[in-house]
Amino acid sequence: LGVPAQPPFRSQSPSASLYASEDDETSASACAALLLEVKMLADRCGDDMSHLFGSLQNSLHAFSGVTKASVGVHTSAVKSLSTSVEENIAQMVGFMSRTKELQAELQKFAEVAQQIKMIKKQLTELEVAVDRIK
Repeated sequence: LGVPAQPPFRSQSPSASLYASEDDETSASACAALLLEVKMLADRCGDDMSHLFGSLQNSLHAFSGVTKASVGVHTSAVKSLSTSVEENIAQMVGFMSRTKELQAELQKFAEVAQQIKMIKKQLTELEVAVDRIK
């Protein structure tokens, strides 16, 4: 970004006007060179920004893919869990129904056990009565 140093102040002699036009040309070419350098820096900055945004876009796309895959895994897990829970509930209902059936059958055994106790008690009383008769 080198700007040529201004020549020292010159008096207004005929040779000074010659230097003034040379200075104007030097200043114009320096400005043109400076503008060209600024344009190249702006182009490079634009390219860098474009690369940065492209990289950011790729990163966000990859992240959204991971997020989408993660949601898919969770969805699959929830469906599987839901199916398992429904199957377990159905099995539990069946188990409880079978338990009630067994309880009803065991109640019959309890009634028979009570009848056996009554028969045993009556046999004991009958033995006592027979022993008295003898």
